[in-house]
Amino acid sequence: SWTAGDPRRSHGGERQMCTRHRAKPASSTEDQLAELRRVLAETQAALRAAEQRLTDQQDFYKTIFNQLKVEVAVFNAQEQYVFVNDKCVSNPTLRTWIIGKNNEEYCAHRQWPVALADKRQQMFREAVATRTEVAWEEALSADKGAQLIRRHFVPVFAADGSLRMM
Repeated sequence: SWTAGDPRRSHGGERQMCTRHRAKPASSTEDQLAELRRVLAETQAALRAAEQRLTDQQDFYKTIFNQLKVEVAVFNAQEQYVFVNDKCVSNPTLRTWIIGKNNEEYCAHRQWPVALADKRQQMFREAVATRTEVAWEEALSADKGAQLIRRHFVPVFAADGSLRMM
């Protein structure tokens, strides 16, 4: 709309001022909801992409660990298995079952002597207490016959000094 004061000439030759009223449209509830939905969709897409990158990264490291010619087991600070490679536990069902279990539960499940679980627990605690790698030998009877296995516990500590994993 045109108002007086705009330096434009009207039909009669006099000058008038022009003011355009551009009121910002009031943000309606529907507009706010639409914006929230848009932001939510973007966030969900970013989350899915991050989850996919994490899955890809986990698959990458599992592939590497499963190609190693040695047994690899990773424990959390509560002495529970969080990862075992194929060389350590070849049976996929048992490999899935062991996650979240401790050595006492695993040895009982395999019907191995309690002393074996006790020794593993003792060595775990020694590695934590000394903050260094500990090694020992275990004699196991397995499907393949008697085996002598050299075990190592290597503690990994967080920046705050707490045990992160073994």
